[in-house]
Amino acid sequence: MAQKKSKFTRVKDRAVKVGTLKKCSNTQLEQIFRLSQIKYIISLENQLEEDKAHNYCKEQTINELQQQVRYYRNKMRKIEVFEDKRARLLNDNEIAWEAKLKEFVDANKVLSDQNRKVTADHIEITRAYNALHNFGIFAKEQGIDIRKHRKKLPENNKWDFRASQTILESGKVVDTVKKTIRKKSKK
Repeated sequence: MAQKKSKFTRVKDRAVKVGTLKKCSNTQLEQIFRLSQIKYIISLENQLEEDKAHNYCKEQTINELQQQVRYYRNKMRKIEVFEDKRARLLNDNEIAWEAKLKEFVDANKVLSDQNRKVTADHIEITRAYNALHNFGIFAKEQGIDIRKHRKKLPENNKWDFRASQTILESGKVVDTVKKTIRKKSKK
C-alpha cells in the first residue's frame, strides 16, 4: 500500500520536478508559500502546546513550592512563639531564682552574725562554768564543805559576785571573782 503524501511533500516534489523556483508558476509559488506557512504555523502550534505543557509543569512546581514556603513560614512562626514563651519563662525563672538567692544570701549573713554571737556567748559561759568548777575543786582541796556554806551563796547574801575570765597571750585563762555589796531593792 502506498502511503498518503502530505501537502508539503507534494509541493516539494513539484518543486523538484520543475527544477528551480524561478520556473514555477505563480499558483505553484502560492501553493508552496501557503504550505510552508501552514507547516510553520503547525510547528508554532506544536511548540506552543509544548510550551503550555512545560509552563503547566512549572506552574505546578511553583504552586508546590509556594505551599512549602507557607508551611515553613507557619512552622517558623510557631517555633518563634514557642521560643518567645520559653525565653519569657526562663527569664521569669531567672528573676525568681535571683530573688531567692538574694534572700538566702541575706539570711545567711544574718544567721552567720547570730552564730558568731551565740558561739561567743557559749565560749564565755563555758569559761565561767570552768571557773566555778575549778573554784569548787579548789575549795574541796582546801577542806571547805560547800554544802555547808550554801546559805552563804551570793544570792542568799548581801554580796554580789562577778566572775570574769581573761585570756593571756600565752593562751592561759585567768579567772577573777569580785565581790560588791548588793544594792537594796526598793520592793
